[in-house]
Amino acid sequence: MIKKIKYLFSFSEDAGRLDYFYVWLGSWIFGGGFMLITVYFDGSSLLLQWLPIIIILLLIIGLANTSRRINDLDKHPAYVLIIFVPIVQLIFILYLMFTPGRKFKKKN
Repeated sequence: MIKKIKYLFSFSEDAGRLDYFYVWLGSWIFGGGFMLITVYFDGSSLLLQWLPIIIILLLIIGLANTSRRINDLDKHPAYVLIIFVPIVQLIFILYLMFTPGRKFKKKN
């Protein structure tokens, strides 16, 4: 269990398409669930004080997940910065989800 949590914050490992998708989907479900709970309780101060911490945590996990996927595709780590370009990020996320990684490339 601890190894899987460490994997979420690793920038140097590799992540296949399915691993990338699971972490991406889990981040959206966790973040969305937290936001729904906050709205349900009318933005109570207890929940709102955790909001910046949750956002920073999800940002780090998202960047680490993207970095691991880029490592699997043998691209330069600076490609992570594409995530911050509003429209291009949608196309880039689809590219990361559907492009085969190292396992599926033919060896010469």
